[in-house]
Amino acid sequence: MVLNSTQICITLPPRIHSPGVGGLSYDWYQKFSLPRLEMQIALIFAVTQIVHWFLMRFGLPIFTSQLIAGLLLSQAISWTDEGIQVLGTIGIFGYAFFLFLTGVKMDPSMITRVNKRSFYIGVLPVIAPLLSILPIILSNFNDEDKKNQDVDPKLKTLFLTPCYALTSFPVITVLLSELKILNSELGRIGLSSAIIGDHFSIFLMIAGNILRVWTQVVNHTVALGDLASVISFLVVVTFVLRPAMLMVVKYTPEGKPVYQSCIYAIMFLLMGCLSVTRWFDQFLLLAPYILGLAVPHGPPLGSALVEKFEGMVRSLFVPLFVTSCALRLTTLSIDFSNKMTWVNALVAIVALVVKFLVCLIPPLYNKMPKRDAVALALIMSSKGIVDIGIFAFLSDSGVIEAGHFTFMFILIICVANFVPLMVKRLYDPSGKYAGYNRRNLMDLKSNADLPIVAVIHVPDNVNSVINLLEAACPTKDSTMTVSVLHLIKLSGLATPIFISHQKRLGTNNSSDCYSENVIVAFNKFTGNNWGAVSVNTFTAVSPPSIMHDDICTLALDKLASLIILPFHRKWYIDGSVESDDDLIRTLNSRVLEKAPCSIGILIDRGNMRRPMNVDESLDQPSYRVAMIFLGGSDDREALTFAKRMAQDSMIVLTVAHLRDGDNSQAGTCEDWDRMRDSIVLREVKTNGYINYIEKEVADGPETAMTIHSMVNDFDLIIVGRRNNVESQQTTGLKEWSEFPELGVLGDLLASIDYAGRCSVLAGLILSHAILQDKADVLWTDESIQVLGTIATFGYSFFLFLMGVKMDPGMIFRANKRTLSIALLSVIAPLICAVPIILLSFDPITEHVPKIQTLFISSSFAMTSFPVITLLLSELKILNSELGRLALSSAIIADLFSLFLLIGGTLLGVWIQSGGNAALNDFISVMALFAFVFLVLRPAMLMVIRYIPEGKPMYETCIYVIILLLLVCVYLTRLFNFTLIAPYILGLAIPHGPPLGSALVDKFERMINNLFLPVFVASCGLRLKTLDIQLGDTSLKVNAALAVVSPFVKLIACFLPSYLTKMPIKDALALAFLMSSKGIVDLGLFTFLFDISIIDHNLLGLVFCVILYVASIVPVVVKYLYDPTKKYAGYNKRSLMHWKPYSELPIVSVIHVPDNVSSVINLLEATFPTKENPMIVNVLHLIKLSGQANPIFISHQKKRRTNVTNSYSENLILSFDKFEGNNWGAVSVNAFTAVSPTNLMHDDICTLALDKLASLIILPFHRRWYIDGSIESDNDYIRTLNSRVLEKAPCSVGIFVDRGNMKRPAMPVDSSPDQLPTYTIAMIFLGGSDDREAFTLAKRMAQDTRVVLTVVHLTPENDGSPHHEDWNAVIDNEMLREVKSNGYISFMEKAVADGPETAIIVHSMVNEFDLIIVGRRYNMESPQTSGLQQWSEFPEMGVLGDILASVDHGGKCSVLVVQQQETVTSRSRNQKNDFFS
Repeated sequence: MVLNSTQICITLPPRIHSPGVGGLSYDWYQKFSLPRLEMQIALIFAVTQIVHWFLMRFGLPIFTSQLIAGLLLSQAISWTDEGIQVLGTIGIFGYAFFLFLTGVKMDPSMITRVNKRSFYIGVLPVIAPLLSILPIILSNFNDEDKKNQDVDPKLKTLFLTPCYALTSFPVITVLLSELKILNSELGRIGLSSAIIGDHFSIFLMIAGNILRVWTQVVNHTVALGDLASVISFLVVVTFVLRPAMLMVVKYTPEGKPVYQSCIYAIMFLLMGCLSVTRWFDQFLLLAPYILGLAVPHGPPLGSALVEKFEGMVRSLFVPLFVTSCALRLTTLSIDFSNKMTWVNALVAIVALVVKFLVCLIPPLYNKMPKRDAVALALIMSSKGIVDIGIFAFLSDSGVIEAGHFTFMFILIICVANFVPLMVKRLYDPSGKYAGYNRRNLMDLKSNADLPIVAVIHVPDNVNSVINLLEAACPTKDSTMTVSVLHLIKLSGLATPIFISHQKRLGTNNSSDCYSENVIVAFNKFTGNNWGAVSVNTFTAVSPPSIMHDDICTLALDKLASLIILPFHRKWYIDGSVESDDDLIRTLNSRVLEKAPCSIGILIDRGNMRRPMNVDESLDQPSYRVAMIFLGGSDDREALTFAKRMAQDSMIVLTVAHLRDGDNSQAGTCEDWDRMRDSIVLREVKTNGYINYIEKEVADGPETAMTIHSMVNDFDLIIVGRRNNVESQQTTGLKEWSEFPELGVLGDLLASIDYAGRCSVLAGLILSHAILQDKADVLWTDESIQVLGTIATFGYSFFLFLMGVKMDPGMIFRANKRTLSIALLSVIAPLICAVPIILLSFDPITEHVPKIQTLFISSSFAMTSFPVITLLLSELKILNSELGRLALSSAIIADLFSLFLLIGGTLLGVWIQSGGNAALNDFISVMALFAFVFLVLRPAMLMVIRYIPEGKPMYETCIYVIILLLLVCVYLTRLFNFTLIAPYILGLAIPHGPPLGSALVDKFERMINNLFLPVFVASCGLRLKTLDIQLGDTSLKVNAALAVVSPFVKLIACFLPSYLTKMPIKDALALAFLMSSKGIVDLGLFTFLFDISIIDHNLLGLVFCVILYVASIVPVVVKYLYDPTKKYAGYNKRSLMHWKPYSELPIVSVIHVPDNVSSVINLLEATFPTKENPMIVNVLHLIKLSGQANPIFISHQKKRRTNVTNSYSENLILSFDKFEGNNWGAVSVNAFTAVSPTNLMHDDICTLALDKLASLIILPFHRRWYIDGSIESDNDYIRTLNSRVLEKAPCSVGIFVDRGNMKRPAMPVDSSPDQLPTYTIAMIFLGGSDDREAFTLAKRMAQDTRVVLTVVHLTPENDGSPHHEDWNAVIDNEMLREVKSNGYISFMEKAVADGPETAIIVHSMVNEFDLIIVGRRYNMESPQTSGLQQWSEFPEMGVLGDILASVDHGGKCSVLVVQQQETVTSRSRNQKNDFFS
């Protein structure tokens, strides 16, 4: 029997890469898909940005610019079918991701919470257009129209009607965001209605499609099958996938990121959904939207997906999709003689008009203002990316004709332009803030309730605001209602959220512990002022650009008289700037402009404290407040607030009136203001409990001197903003204002040029060889070409980002050893290859193959920096000594390999095309280098220079760099340097923040998670078979070189390392690292195969070599190199073995600014003196971002590097001040380590090893609010602390700071009855860790201002096992010394078990400022029996865990000490000093 068979031919190599322009026609770029794609994308970006530069001035959205750019390009350039196909594939792929992410950000539960008005506004605009256009369709089509038609035009038009009546939630969300009214009242109504209309529209589209299949197909089982498939899909998504995702969220620890495998699983489901929907005749792109709705919005899963993919989708894929839709236009003329076209045009217009009119009815019926109702109707009638996507899909599917698509294109672009312009004109959300009644402090009735809105951004604001409210003297006679608004940046959500915690709305955000801690703190404030204060808490989750609307709306609803805003700048304890948030500054300015009541901007310099109870024996007031009065309404408002404070007997208020000396009589326009000022001041002068000072000043400088003299005399200074008020007292000051939004006096007090401490109140190998049976079904020429084009495009981005993360400056810092390892690793394989090539080929007849093989040999000898960087990261030795040496060598070898590759390419061109062609290529590549490094890099450095510190990079700069990348890659294809350009351009971009980090953050996640896996798979698809045939001489020689080169490279890297006295195992590990192969080698040989320099046999052999080397190297390196072996201690490095009256070396770790004050206070408490000096090595840890190589900076050497930003500099200033305050007793060395979080422990332990430290101080991973509730819990820091405890070469202390650690104050008098300034307890159970902790406590007790109490807990049934006798002897010896020491209190208590110990410890937490305990990890003893099973933090030991838990309620800080554990018997003389 003869079977019919079909043979499918696949052309390899695919026509992706261009070999250059030599011998090719002028349209060479159209024959190869990748250069064509690069040119298309470059043109699209360039034209779009140019058009938008003009249109943005008229308020038109970027969507319009993208459509017009596509329209211009479609008419100006002749686009090939292949070009549009590849570009359209990428665009639709990105559009699917856009719809998926939009679904992820949507909260479907909003449907259950909408009111009747929103429901009617959502449903009626979808139903009414459908009903209105039915008569038009029925009356304009008859039986004659069915002739010569495959489908009845009447039914066809009828089934298109849901597309005309569609209400799209993504379109409305984007529109409201661009108009910045997302969280306004109109915006919230529009979003609520849109989500109803969107879901109803989806239902109608699915139903209409199934009815279309029912009417067009004779066999109705097809339609029923489609219906069953849709229902099955929805059931699986709703009842299988969503519960599974909710379970993932449930089992993800709070504060931790979702597992990476979950992200990959969701991506797999997304790709599967795109394929599944093709089976049942549904709109292809509905599936990703529905799948996105199944993903739980917000953190951790929804936010992770949005943060990982949205940047690249919005910046690259969506613009490509919109423009590619416009490229489908073949002509702008519309043939209205075609009945199908004009009827559908009429239907579309009628549907739009009816939709608009119907949207007006519900709002007007509910008595919404007419302008607002019209604006809402326009918003609900808007068109956008979803509409253009639907009609582009219908055009591609042949459902609608070209003229029909052209008309809809024009209609969509007109509506997309008209709606935002009209909404801007009709709706102003700030109009409601106009004050019809006076809402300020002055017009508040005496003893009336004071309504205040207090804004919270970060945890530090809680304490500041509560202290200010306490100072405002709330009493039962003069009550206060505080509306606390916690502002959170919108992330992973499309709709802003406003939560009233009194109503306890059922939303995930209301259970957010971050907000809950704010609530708990203010509830405690209410409890402390019962009957005097009423607190209502709210949480607003919205974009930063429109947060001001939440503040002003709340103030309007609550009839507030005052809004308290935190200042945008924070300071360190020494007065240097800690952080500067421009988003908060912009927010404050907008609130000042639009607020419906008075506003106060609180500048907290850390000294704001609640007024303490006054001791009558003290003459010094508990809290000192000053009010500087110049005159005007703002000053009178400030004085009113100050007078309310002065009602508290614990506060002393001083009013300083600065006069201008103008005693002119009535007759000027300012008389009324002067009269009111004098009336207000008369009350102050006659008030006995307010100090009044009057001073005449001549000009602004004299005013500034007066104010500067006051800053150290007061705890709080209150001033009026006096915006744009000219007066003699402030002349000459306004021109020097740094913060004009604060007014002249507020700016003076907020500046950094005075030493005052007062606070201020102012205003991501699949192959034919493996899947041979199914390959012909999966892979065709067309699919391989499209997949390869997309994958190589992503690979170009990968090379670009690796160049961005590289620091070329490392070349100039390399030593001779690094240089020799790098150069030998590249030169040695070439030197060995030359004789093999010369002896294998005939010099006359085989000249060309010889040169070609010589060029290929340079590829075998290449050392790749990206490959080695990725390998070191996977092995987690990136910041080890071996890792740093490998990185330094790799960057030199990589650039040397790059120049060899360029030289080999030029040599090949010279042999094949002649000297002129080679000279042209040489000039071109030199021009590229010159342009990149002499023009682009200086320009980028200038851009960075003019970007304010802490501000993000401008989006325009990102688009320009993408455009330059595409242009450079495209141009270099003319001269055979395809994959070099993105790498070189990346090298020209300054690494790190703000530019390098912005590019990496925006693109790296999607490139690594999606494009790189696809690129590796597409490279494997080029293999026809794994049966390698070594036929001719050239192939045999290349095969020999491919196998021999890695071994030669291995030996060449081993020798210089070994000859410089590196241990053999370390030298071998380094040699294997430098010989590794990876994705760059795979990409290079795939490119050589695509341009026919090598064939599939050599490609298959190279694949096998790369696979073998990439598999064996990490296994061997793991076996040979252990970075922790260097931490083995050769001498005892602990406090017990520290010699008295010698320098005590300490390493202090700093993560965040709050650690600075805590560590300095702890170091002060260790009592450094000139007799007992201390060397403090401060290590500031910063997460590696935007660069590949970790950095370790010694600030004493003052190396020039971008990492020495103000964040590190301010930390250095704080410790320099600490050193100056303890001159001769303390020596400080500051260091900064920029490395991945999972490798930071190596930096800490290495520094402690190098500095012979006796103690490492680590901050605890948890921080608390003032009321004891948890503020933050950083699992990265906890993991870091555990690794340091395991590997440290000395003793370790983990410091748990609860906010009460203060430097011991100087004794006030010498009275023997004076209470101790600082109380410390040391709980002693026995063992090496307890003895270490006790040694540190004794050092602290040498300070006369410190009282130390040692609490010895002994078991009731005393009697130790034999192996513990030696420990007991040492313990008793130390305790004997304490008992005989007069300045240390000693207590001994017998305990029966762990619970009794816990009771004793709990009873101590409120009696001491600091408790020191030993870690005693895994030590069993009767005193702690039964406690270890309940440990929350086992790394802290049993006692440390009890004291660090949240259930003891104490305010004492805790120091948990572990004595040095790792000790070897090796002689120190055996220690290798290679890495010293």
